[in-house]
Amino acid sequence: MAITSEQQTEINKLQHLLAEEGTASLAFLEKLSYEELHTLRQRIQSAMYMEQSSQWKRLAGVAKFMPNFANAKVAEQALGASITANMSYFIDVRDAVSIMKFLSIPFMAEVASYMIPDKCTELINKLPMDTMKKLVTYLIKHQKHFVVGSFVEVTELNRVIEIARYVDKEEDLVGITKFVQHKGSLAGVFRVFPDSKKLRLIEVCKQEGVLSIVVEMSMHLQTGELISMANMLANKRPALLQSLVEEMVRLNQDGKYEYLLNSLKG
Repeated sequence: MAITSEQQTEINKLQHLLAEEGTASLAFLEKLSYEELHTLRQRIQSAMYMEQSSQWKRLAGVAKFMPNFANAKVAEQALGASITANMSYFIDVRDAVSIMKFLSIPFMAEVASYMIPDKCTELINKLPMDTMKKLVTYLIKHQKHFVVGSFVEVTELNRVIEIARYVDKEEDLVGITKFVQHKGSLAGVFRVFPDSKKLRLIEVCKQEGVLSIVVEMSMHLQTGELISMANMLANKRPALLQSLVEEMVRLNQDGKYEYLLNSLKG
């Protein structure tokens, strides 16, 4: 059975994390689901962090005695992205933000790929929005949607909304949502889009075979919002509404989506 793009991305991230040169040695992981691969990667990251946490703490302590522009230069030219990511958890958020002002966007993107989102929530939400936008733009341009997606759940909703509005292509937004673990966090963004944007997002999900994202996200919309979405689809893309209903039926093995089905069928 062919693996999904989400599964391949998690395998690629594990390869990146473990510094493997080829995918052959990790081919046995293809039997695991996306959720299992995601959990495995998180646990490996946490284990690596815990194993050497005292070292990262000592390095961060040394950084306190250096000006932040010098810390940025040392990080980018000597320490590298992996060590910088692990050190960041032990640096005062204000200093970390100041250091990042002196880092190049490509290096910041590499650091982000090593970071554990749950351990840098405050830092992510204190970054200047213009820096966030430049970082997201770079990551999207280099097909690193999985990095952006991994941070959605720890980023404040108003910031996620602003960034989502900044992303022009619906294909990129869908690419990011594939790697958001809990799709309920997408509902707050989806509801602020105009109907034309919502329609295009659902169309792209259909084209890419991931209507399940819309189904899971819809569980977190209010009844009125569901009815409004159903009416929009019925009026503009009735075939797309039918496809969405069929996907809900397919996923509704345990009755989980019965509420959604009743709302959409209205």
